[in-house]
Amino acid sequence: MKTRLLWVPILLVAMTVQIVSAASYGYATISQPFSNVYRQLDPKSSVVKTARQGEQFELAAEPGDAWCKVNVGEGETGWIELAAVTISQKPAFMVLGMPGGPLIAIIVFLILAGGGIGFYIVRMSKQTVDA
Repeated sequence: MKTRLLWVPILLVAMTVQIVSAASYGYATISQPFSNVYRQLDPKSSVVKTARQGEQFELAAEPGDAWCKVNVGEGETGWIELAAVTISQKPAFMVLGMPGGPLIAIIVFLILAGGGIGFYIVRMSKQTVDA
């Protein structure tokens, strides 16, 4: 039982914490239903990833007039058309690729912790009655 309760805060932290690098140019959030992330600054180059609306990338450099260079993951970068993104200085919290991470994490925490704590209270009250 104690092991189950220990995993609840760990799960909550893992779902909400996002590592932010010290030197950041900002963040690009996809504002269209889909947008291609290209390997090079050329729409004819290969597509690294097709990003969905709401997906967020850390900028790898200052945005230009029409394109921005983003970190795709695992040291890989790509290029996205500036018209397809919204630039911000703060990261959005995400859970499973959806914005609103803290709210979702709190709901999951309350469900898991509430069930665990309720079980623990019932178990403790039975021990008190039996004694």
